[in-house]
Amino acid sequence: MKFKLGVVVPVYNEADGIERFFELLNKELGKIKSIDFELLFVNDGSNDGTGSILNGISLRNPDSLRVLNLTRNF
Repeated sequence: MKFKLGVVVPVYNEADGIERFFELLNKELGKIKSIDFELLFVNDGSNDGTGSILNGISLRNPDSLRVLNLTRNF
């Protein structure tokens, strides 16, 4: 039986490390064969390019990553 897991990751101005964080999280969750997972990164109005980086990552990983870009910091 496969379980489904959703992980919500709030981010704000994380351009320097967001790609590496995604790679590590995706890799570790991928090791768990008994789950299907989806990551939702919520960009809380970053102004350092985090949103653009996340959009690029999501294009390369459409099955495991969704991005919600908020228009300002809430």
